[in-house]
Amino acid sequence: MIWVNKDLKYSASFHDSIWKVRNYINSSFAEISALAVGKHDCSSISDGVFAIVSEYETRDNGILESHKKYVDLQMMLKGQERFEVSDISVLEVSEKYNEENDIMFWDGGIQADICLNEGNIIIFLPNEAHTPGLSINNEKCQVKKVVFKIPYAE
Repeated sequence: MIWVNKDLKYSASFHDSIWKVRNYINSSFAEISALAVGKHDCSSISDGVFAIVSEYETRDNGILESHKKYVDLQMMLKGQERFEVSDISVLEVSEKYNEENDIMFWDGGIQADICLNEGNIIIFLPNEAHTPGLSINNEKCQVKKVVFKIPYAE
């Protein structure tokens, strides 16, 4: 989801990386779907890109998170999940930034609820806090998802 203030600036190389990953998904969906759970180097797509494949059961609640170094391009391979999303400008930090894991946690109001179904893609920029892995209508679901981590540059 690219949901930004009009003043946000980012480099052309960042924009190119998103489209390179998107083109890779279009040409290699079967290969991506067959990836094992874990971290995968994808620097052949674009410099610094990697993917994390996860399988889990959705849950009823979670914590808003955001990232500074990487943009998330998330694609649902199996199942469905709901995200709660808010711009970080309306939130309070609940856990300060962890540089090693590129993550920080937030408290505050939810501005949007978004469902991701099989084959859907969502993109989260650093200003977009998101709570992934939530069940839809309190019905738990087994999911398999890939998150492409794309280096972010302003």
